[in-house]
Amino acid sequence: MGEILEQVDMFFGDTFGFALPSMQVTDVVEILIIAAVLYFLLAWVKDTRAYMLLRGIIIILVFFLLAAFLQMNTILWLGERLFSVGLIALVVVFQPELRHALEQLGRKSILTVF
Repeated sequence: MGEILEQVDMFFGDTFGFALPSMQVTDVVEILIIAAVLYFLLAWVKDTRAYMLLRGIIIILVFFLLAAFLQMNTILWLGERLFSVGLIALVVVFQPELRHALEQLGRKSILTVF
């Protein structure tokens, strides 16, 4: 596998002028853990009422990204002020789903979680 990475590194380094970062086994394990957590998080959200709320939050975030792109300073200022309140509101709104997920996690043994 090291030879393949060297060949890819030589190709991209020569063609695009950048080198690939070195990758260790721990990096691959870390990526797999993050992918699994994101997968289970998205599967959990899809199976609950949180899906519609998450869609609404994504729409608001896209709105603020568009405001940042168009340099709408007043909207960005309001967004900054509402961010801290929004984090607390998320915990309050998702409280039943978070509690249910934590209860399910507590019922399972550690080996069945992974």
